[in-house]
Amino acid sequence: MKRFSEVFLKTAGVLVLWALLLRVCGILRSALSRVAAEDAVLSELSFQLFALAALALVLLLFVGVIERGRVRTRLSRNVRKDLLLGSVVGSLWIGGTIGLHVLFGSVEFGEARYVSMFGLWIVAILINAITQEYLLHGYVFTLIQKRYGDIVAVSATAALFAALSANVLKNGTISILFLFLSGIFLALLRIYTDGLLTPILVRFLWNAVGCLVVGGVSFSATYPSVWTETLSSVDIISGGTRRFEGSGITLFVTALLIDLVVIMLNDAKESKRIAGT
Repeated sequence: MKRFSEVFLKTAGVLVLWALLLRVCGILRSALSRVAAEDAVLSELSFQLFALAALALVLLLFVGVIERGRVRTRLSRNVRKDLLLGSVVGSLWIGGTIGLHVLFGSVEFGEARYVSMFGLWIVAILINAITQEYLLHGYVFTLIQKRYGDIVAVSATAALFAALSANVLKNGTISILFLFLSGIFLALLRIYTDGLLTPILVRFLWNAVGCLVVGGVSFSATYPSVWTETLSSVDIISGGTRRFEGSGITLFVTALLIDLVVIMLNDAKESKRIAGT
């Protein structure tokens, strides 16, 4: 019970303190928006940088002071391998989702349009992926994993991944399931690579391509997209207002990729077992 209370209080402490600092970031974001209303991307980029800086302060307190360096998370053991894996798996995730939507005729893309400062929007999404992964699959995941093991860490962070999404209770059953499975998917990649680089890249590709390129991911109302899409009237296929993230097709693709990562994990364990005999 003491161990559970310790993990719970530390996890809650990190989330609450970061949320409070985000509130300050939100006030600064509003101020920046009023000063430069025509430069939405600069306002968004500034907010993401503030959020990353706020997380860095929180982790400095918890990892450096409270934990005294006992709970650390590496970025990568093998940068080339993790970049390649992240690129392939991330492309399969968003590419498979788009491909099946097109195949089922649940989405049609209109003419491409110019997005001003596209590169800065990309950077904002990358910073967001780094921040979110270091928060959830960095300190929190490692803390739970060290106390309770992989299964509990995966389950707990997947539940947090879904719970921390905006308006989660209004998103619908499929969207909540998708968020939960996405949390499992990213956590398994974290275990497989023993680092955060691959889940960061996978999450980045999903949001960058899904939101900025095809407009199928509701990352934020602030973000533009190169293409505008027309969804079918069948919400369970198209996702309705939640777009890809409320679609049964996306749920199916995510479940398949979870199976793929589980197979990879089992193969890795078997290889270690054989090498050890």
